[in-house]
Amino acid sequence: MYVPKHFRLEEFLPEREFRRWGHQYGARLWELIDSRVVRTAEMLRERYGPAYLNTWWSPNLIDAYGRHEFRGWRPYDCKVGSELSQHKWGRAADMVFRDVFAEEIRRSLLQGGEDPIGDSGAPWFRFITCVEEGVSWLHFDVRNWNREANGIKVVRP
Repeated sequence: MYVPKHFRLEEFLPEREFRRWGHQYGARLWELIDSRVVRTAEMLRERYGPAYLNTWWSPNLIDAYGRHEFRGWRPYDCKVGSELSQHKWGRAADMVFRDVFAEEIRRSLLQGGEDPIGDSGAPWFRFITCVEEGVSWLHFDVRNWNREANGIKVVRP
């Protein structure tokens, strides 16, 4: 199991599930999240600076970014998003960056992986198969999609 150094488990789980299962399962709850999502979030964080998913666990983050709890894994009965959302399979994340607009990163990704700072190759993008446009956060997922043949899938809310 991959455990990132920049993110807490609370950032990937809703409050109810974290409080319900955290004491019993602890770090095993990372198994709910596809390791490609966790690794991508970690690489994006290392590349673009501080970034956040769920904020429910931190009064300081709530003050700065609002209260969020469904930006990582979502339970099947969650009413946020679509019925077959990639979040419900642990294959998606919604990230907010402190120093870079999500649109800059999304544009860079869709233009072939050259990031806004000018590097090419962009290993932080390699697992991403789908992004959501028209939102202020960076939604990415690692769904079963033929990126090589079809490019990155773009969805709208």
